[in-house]
Amino acid sequence: MAAKSATGSSAPPKKPAVAAAPPSTSSSVSAAPVSVTLSPSQQLATACRDGTVSDVSSLLSHAAVNVNTADSDGYTFLYTGAMRGHVDVCKALLRGGAVVDVKGDDQETPLYIAVRNHHIPCVELLLTSAAKINETNGMTKETALHCAARMGYADIVDVLLKNNANVNLRTVRLETPLFMACQYGRLDCVYRLLMVDANRAMTNDDGKDPLFIASENDHKSVVKLLKVEKKYLKDMKSEVDAEERNRPPSMAELGRALAQKAANVQAEEEGEQATLASPPAKVPSPAAKRTAAPAAAASKSQQRGQVISTTHIGGAASSGHPTPTKTGFVDITPFVPISIPKGPDFGTTGGRTVDPLTGKALPPCRTMLEAGHFERPPIPAGVVKPIRAPRPMGTTIIGPDGRPVPIPSMSGDD
Repeated sequence: MAAKSATGSSAPPKKPAVAAAPPSTSSSVSAAPVSVTLSPSQQLATACRDGTVSDVSSLLSHAAVNVNTADSDGYTFLYTGAMRGHVDVCKALLRGGAVVDVKGDDQETPLYIAVRNHHIPCVELLLTSAAKINETNGMTKETALHCAARMGYADIVDVLLKNNANVNLRTVRLETPLFMACQYGRLDCVYRLLMVDANRAMTNDDGKDPLFIASENDHKSVVKLLKVEKKYLKDMKSEVDAEERNRPPSMAELGRALAQKAANVQAEEEGEQATLASPPAKVPSPAAKRTAAPAAAASKSQQRGQVISTTHIGGAASSGHPTPTKTGFVDITPFVPISIPKGPDFGTTGGRTVDPLTGKALPPCRTMLEAGHFERPPIPAGVVKPIRAPRPMGTTIIGPDGRPVPIPSMSGDD
């Protein structure tokens, strides 16, 4: 029975007090992982990027997938496969109904991006699939041949020329493939384009022809090819190839070579430090160390481009022990002091006492005062002092009668 209040009326029961929950912290409560479900088109785009042919083949049968649409990046699936160089993915997409010349948001064909990234198998596949070889791309309206000539891909230029690419098409700036090859100094591409009669006289929108742009960029070998007739191109190409082989490396090439060498030395030093940090499996004997040290030093020095020399003293060969330095190089050539013996013709004061031609003893060298000559010796009578020729002068003076009187000459200085 319900309890009554002091007035006699029954009071409602009280609700149980609920304790307030403590504030949650990130350290005590971890957020649950959020699962993201990709659509079939997104899965297909990922498979084309990764090159998984089995996933591509299975996803192409999905009803919600349109093989010729662009993904979130604006790339079509065939464009992505050609860009990554996945030739098997491109084959599967083409079998699944992909249009070979379909363009994405950047208005570039799969053939163009395959040429740009130097994927020759994809280029050949797309060409055999009836890709338009002269299709323009992007804002500049380049063709695949423009791109190959600009990048210097002579092997792709051969493939495109074999498939009848137009060598005289122009971009927005009226530049031909030959113009681009000359602008960037692509010697092999210039040679191939000239051999198929590319037009050398066509100018861009600035009025510059291929010869002008090659000269402006200091591509001397390209200039030589452009200045000869087609029948002499082969001989000139052999000549400029020989010059390029004998050309000293540029500062940029030397910088890259030195950086690569420093990286190799650093990697070798890190490997040696890792080897020293690990305990050896077996400690060799002192005799084995002395035997193995010269061979190890020679092998290491040859790998780093050092020349190990042995100094011969008195007919016997002697070499120093390897001494490691901070840079990791090894110096095994010892310091050998030598002395030059004094010959019999030199005394303690260094003066010569014997005439080397006659072998007779020479008198001691004395000054003129020591020899008794206190004054300058007189000039012999037979010697005549030379007289300088008179020096002509152009000076004139005014005489008493008011006329100019020239001074024809003046004696020379004594």
